[in-house]
Amino acid sequence: RGCPMKTNGTTGPRSAEADFADRDVDDDEELLASLKVKDRRAAVGSLRGMAARSRFPTPFHSLDIAMGLGGWCGGNVYVLVGGTGAGKTSLALGLSRHHAYEHGPVIYVSEEMEEGHCLARAGGASLGVYPNALITGDHDLTDEDLLEGLPPRFFIQRGQPLEQLRLTAIGIARRFKTPPLIVVDYLGKIVAAMLRRDPKLDPRVATTFASSEIVGISHAVGCPILVVAAGGRGSLMKLRPGPGARPRSVRDLPPSDLVDIAKESGDVEYDATAMLTLSVSEEVDCDGFQVATLTVAKARYGRAQHIKMAYDGPRGQWHDRGRYEPTTAKTDVDPATLTSDRIAKINAIEQQVLGLLAVGPMPLAELAKVIKLARPDVEIAVKKLVTAGLVTRSGTTKASRYGLAETTLPGLESAPGARS
Repeated sequence: RGCPMKTNGTTGPRSAEADFADRDVDDDEELLASLKVKDRRAAVGSLRGMAARSRFPTPFHSLDIAMGLGGWCGGNVYVLVGGTGAGKTSLALGLSRHHAYEHGPVIYVSEEMEEGHCLARAGGASLGVYPNALITGDHDLTDEDLLEGLPPRFFIQRGQPLEQLRLTAIGIARRFKTPPLIVVDYLGKIVAAMLRRDPKLDPRVATTFASSEIVGISHAVGCPILVVAAGGRGSLMKLRPGPGARPRSVRDLPPSDLVDIAKESGDVEYDATAMLTLSVSEEVDCDGFQVATLTVAKARYGRAQHIKMAYDGPRGQWHDRGRYEPTTAKTDVDPATLTSDRIAKINAIEQQVLGLLAVGPMPLAELAKVIKLARPDVEIAVKKLVTAGLVTRSGTTKASRYGLAETTLPGLESAPGARS
């Protein structure tokens, strides 16, 4: 009231669009041009700042390629997720040791282990001693020996609030003239500590606060941060087989299916530059190491993919076996193509395989070489024997060996291809 309504003289009240159209076009163009220049300059400045950030290769070349920037990058947060006993801490310690020896300082925030336990696991590899032997005192080492086993520039922190961690990281960055790698092991304990200080806080809200604070530390200090998180109990239900089905491997899933398996899921995967998930199987490869998979489920600058790993549990050491490539070879026999000659050929190959394996385990490539037939045909025969339970396989790599499921099988003495 008191403000006359604008009309166009014929059709009543004017529309907002008409009012906007009456504005000075020259003023609008000048304003838009100014904003355009500012936005472009801000974008260029941001890009220059990103290019100047420190980058640190990890000990695993396949991981560096998958993450897209050649390793850890300052100002970014990475999340490592795995189930209980999957080796998350040993992998985090291995990454930390490598960084401390090759690149610069490491702040290892150990919220689960005591400082002595962390020292044993971090220094055992350098000392050539199993961590448990250090914990039990079976090795008579001096304090100086133990400290020598700890990587240089490796700082263990425990029970330190995130706001204090920021100040510690800034101090170490100034002292060593380079940003540290910060490893938070693990996120669940950080959230639990926040809930103890404020019992009224919702767990998901606490997780959001913790994730936001960790991202803030990374940006303020310009350092990479690796956050270890637990996998949710129901997160890998998709891997559980149905009635009568075989257990599925994590490699059967698209990598992106594992992006939300963190127990503290939510802002965690959104804030992360790369989301890594770790799984260890009961299989053993030809070197005696457990077959494991490190999945890059999300990579802001790279590509989601599975990475084959080998885990030496007693020593807490990990080995990169390269990127996992799903096989496209057809090893199942199509019933429509089963002529009598085809059946006879496969049966003959099966007998040759059993005869060769009676001498000792062999990889598939060697079986094909000795039998002198095309590898796909030999692979079909071997797969049928594995399905029938007559042959077992150790490992999942190309060098995996096949062996007889029993020490003796009837008819092997006269099987074609048997070696003396």
